[in-house]
This record gives sequence, C-alpha cells and structure tokens, in this order.
Amino acid sequence: MKTISFFSYKGGAGRSSILYNTISFLAKELNATSEHPIVVMDLDIDSKGLSYLLLSDESYNPSKLDAIKILKNPSAYLNPLDSPKTLYSKMYAVGDKFGLDKIDSVLFVSAHSNETLGQGSNYDGENISLNPFVSALKAAGCSALVMDNPAGGQLSSDVALRISHKIVLALRITGQFRFGTEEFLAKKKCFDNKEYIVVPNAVPSAEGTDYNITDILSLIKKRFTFAAQKNNDTINTALLDQGGIGEVRMFKFEEANLVLKQKLNRKIEQDEEEAMKKYELLAKELVKE
Repeated sequence: MKTISFFSYKGGAGRSSILYNTISFLAKELNATSEHPIVVMDLDIDSKGLSYLLLSDESYNPSKLDAIKILKNPSAYLNPLDSPKTLYSKMYAVGDKFGLDKIDSVLFVSAHSNETLGQGSNYDGENISLNPFVSALKAAGCSALVMDNPAGGQLSSDVALRISHKIVLALRITGQFRFGTEEFLAKKKCFDNKEYIVVPNAVPSAEGTDYNITDILSLIKKRFTFAAQKNNDTINTALLDQGGIGEVRMFKFEEANLVLKQKLNRKIEQDEEEAMKKYELLAKELVKE
C-alpha cells in the first residue's frame, strides 16, 4: 500500500487543490476499486479545507471515522476483527467527487471533530499515531492512503510525514516559499530519508515582465536538491522540469475537480487543460517505485 502526503511548508500554496485534482488520475493509475480503494484523509485539523470540499453539512455523519479520533485513540475506533467491507463502510464514499464512476473506489476520512490532539492544541499531544490505521488499511487491501497535511508544525503533519513513502511538496515560486521550504528541507527532522516531489503551483506567466520563470525554477531545483542532501532526502524534479502547474483562473474564484467538470460536459479552458496534464504527470510519479 502506498502512503502519500501532500504538504506545503507555508499555507496558501494550493496544496489541497492539487490533491483534489490529482486523486482522479491516481485512482486510474492504481486501478482503484471498491475492494482496493484509495483512502483520502484530511489531517489539516485547524483548517480542514478538504473536508469542506468533499462533505456538506447535511452529509456529515458523526458515526463515521474521524481523523482526530483515529489519531488520539485508534483502538477505540478500529476493530481488528472487522472485515475490509466493514472497515470501508466506516468512511465516506466520494469517488463521484473526483469524476469517477466507482463511487466507493475513493473513500474519505474527514476532520470534522471539534476535538484537539493535545491540551487545547493541535501542536502537542502524547501517543499520537496513525500506525494502527495504516495496518488496518494494509490488511484490508487498500491501494493507497493519501493524506492532506497541514502547513507548518501541527502534530498531525509530523505523524503523517513519518509514515509517508512519498511527499508532494507544494509551493509558490515567491521568495517566502522558496526560502522557507529550503530551510525546512535542510533541517534535521524525524522523517528524513524521504522522496519529495516538488510541485511549483500557480506558476504565473512572465509575459510582459522582466522575470525569467525558467531561471527561477532552475534555482529552486539546485538549492532544494542541495538542502535535501543533508538529510539523505531525494528531490523528484519531474514537475519542476515541466515548469510546475500554471495558474488556473477558475481556482481564484472556486476550487473544483477538473475531471468532474469535464465529465459534466462543461467547457475546459486552456489553462485548466494544461493543469490537468500536470496532475496526470504527478499521479504517474506517485506510483513509480
């Protein structure tokens, strides 16, 4: 089973939007089914954007699995005797939100609980772990666990990064993202020896300016690779080399899944079509061994 984190050192990189659009292609790459689904988990407890995108207030069900409760007390919510079908039934079937015909090929664990991980905070806590949940998913034949991590230092992010095989590192190409992310990569961490897929997002057009986007991306590649080597991390530059993901005008007004938009026979703009190619490329990188 693949374990994947979508992460950004700073908020506002469009991390959740990238995940929201990549899952459609990842499900196809992994041939996700109801027996071998992809499980998506919202771990951005303070700012649960993915939960708002995938669940309405009417569809929220407190009896379903919740990310915060799983982190705090997995044994109370995960029965080792449960069949795969029973385990999967405790999650939301959301394949239709990704434009997929098999609604239960993608399952979702929200972060709608109002609890905190520690003493009134999501930055502390004891015995917080996703290991029992990962073990249950592996035993059930799940194809992938994909986690939407919070930016910065929320405890849930560190927990997820530790268990992740691949980490999608989303960023804007501005200085605050470049320098902050570079420092993050160089810092000694409890989850070193990881593969980071660097995804510059909302890359603007340089038309009419003196900026050279190619030079900026080349600098990111050079400096990030050097910083990551300090901790034996690997930098995957496939998306960097392809210029990152360009600005999608629609996302300035409304987050959307572009595969679903196309399936509903709505017109796909050129900037959206170009972005979809990059999401598909990212999915292919995520399934590579």
